[in-house]
Amino acid sequence: MRYELKITLPIYKILYSLAFMVIIVLVSPINSFSGIITAVEPNVALLASVFMADNYYKEYVGERVAVFYRYPIRKKYISMLVRTLLSWLYLLILVAVFYWGFVWWYQPSNFSQIPIWKMYADTLAACAASMFFAGVFSFTVTNAIQKIGIGIGVTFFLWLFLTSTMANVLPQPVQLFRIIGSTSQLGVLEPDYRSRVFYILMGAVLLVLNWLILQIQPGSNTKKGWMRYGNKH
Repeated sequence: MRYELKITLPIYKILYSLAFMVIIVLVSPINSFSGIITAVEPNVALLASVFMADNYYKEYVGERVAVFYRYPIRKKYISMLVRTLLSWLYLLILVAVFYWGFVWWYQPSNFSQIPIWKMYADTLAACAASMFFAGVFSFTVTNAIQKIGIGIGVTFFLWLFLTSTMANVLPQPVQLFRIIGSTSQLGVLEPDYRSRVFYILMGAVLLVLNWLILQIQPGSNTKKGWMRYGNKH
């Protein structure tokens, strides 16, 4: 676990994720508590796609993949799951903390009759779902292609689509960042949990797919190449 924690949360990742959250707070003015979710959720999903893209790709650094590939498939898969969980929990903690950064910086009002704790819980739940899917999708593409730039790039273009008006062509339960109640006179903004559940299920399917991807012979990005080691079951 200590090794997985070291691999998952190096200092540079902690620093750039903190800087990213500070920037989000500074450049996303809000005037009500219900507006925090729209300022946070899409952005932290993008952060997750970058933060989690190298969960397995890290093994390519320093040619460690030749050794890692010799491990039994079950051990490799569990290692990847642990790294995913640690990354996701860390990012969720960031959201939980920086939510109150918005409150402190902008002093928003509560124009609705919805309790603040309910809006806080909605924001955490929506961000948890979005970050889970975006992170898992990113490292799945990276693992399949064995190119981290492509993994992040493909996820970025998917994110652009899902955050644009083009996403309206999709059925409502498939619009990842769909918010309901935007026209309410009470000013209530709540996540459409149908879409969040859908993308959690999609992320779970991708996690299962990684069991197969991890059995693919790693490609060579050095002059020496990788020796062919078979998976142990």
